[in-house]
Amino acid sequence: AVGGPIGVASAMAEKFVMQYCEGLEAGWGLVEEQVVELLSLLEVPFFKAGCNDVTSRNLGSELLAQVARELTMGDESTANVSGPGLSFYFGHDTNIEFLRRMLGLSWLSDGWWPNLAEPGAQLVFELHGGASPSTHRVRILKLAATPGQQRRAEKLSVSNPPSVSPVWLPGCEAELCSLEHFKNVVTRALQPHCMDAEP
Repeated sequence: AVGGPIGVASAMAEKFVMQYCEGLEAGWGLVEEQVVELLSLLEVPFFKAGCNDVTSRNLGSELLAQVARELTMGDESTANVSGPGLSFYFGHDTNIEFLRRMLGLSWLSDGWWPNLAEPGAQLVFELHGGASPSTHRVRILKLAATPGQQRRAEKLSVSNPPSVSPVWLPGCEAELCSLEHFKNVVTRALQPHCMDAEP
């Protein structure tokens, strides 16, 4: 953790965000734009010191390997061809940030600071099938309710959706990326010495 003024300021910024999203008075009267702007204070303690490239690989490799295993269970090149239709992983903002750093992803959700893992944020990995494993594609989406939706405790629906941001995987020419390329990116990102089992 980063101490000193920047550490205290960033910790207070996170508290103000939680206050705002809970419908409480945030930081003695801050409005939405001010609350979101304060999230820039997380750049050093969270993005540079806490979730840098080294810590992301050391602490995020097991999760990323598991995501890759789930996506490839239906691949005919693997032993298990009956993978799950849907898998959920629940974690913290740091878990999402580890995956973002390891895969080289960037996003901007409506109303939020860039590349943030907001309260209740989701990182979605979709596998789109084809006639053969060589045509399988992966799509990554970032979901997050806007600050206003969270503050007003709005019910999310088709008519009132959260912010949905397609995320490009580096090296892909389109939103849908080949499964083979995704697997190659994952393999290069993993730190095998920090995993319970090799992918």
